[in-house]
Amino acid sequence: MFPALNPEQIQRAGAHGHVRRVQGGEILVEAGLQNTRFFIVKTGQLEIVRPPGTDERFVAPLGPGQFTGETSMLAGRRGLVRIRVSEAGVVIELERDQLLALVQTDSELGKCVPDHAFSHGARAINC
Repeated sequence: MFPALNPEQIQRAGAHGHVRRVQGGEILVEAGLQNTRFFIVKTGQLEIVRPPGTDERFVAPLGPGQFTGETSMLAGRRGLVRIRVSEAGVVIELERDQLLALVQTDSELGKCVPDHAFSHGARAINC
């Protein structure tokens, strides 16, 4: 499982990005392409799947308060997973530079996001 932000943390993070509606089936991040975006789920649900080949392999769901991210995004490399909207809702989208500004200016989120979002196999934790 992945960590979840509380409503206050989501609000603070939202000040650095923008809120957008997402539709079921929409691909937010495609494996193999450079990804510069970070998403926090406000409502709805996302799903992380291993790179599509002949068969997709489900990795994890992301629900309200949970967020995407992998080290390749911070490093400017190609993504390792596909992130798709499984249930329509609302996300906060931050570009790489906005995320870096957030973790540098908000000490609480600065500790939570890099420690948990970018480590594979993180356990369920409230930041």
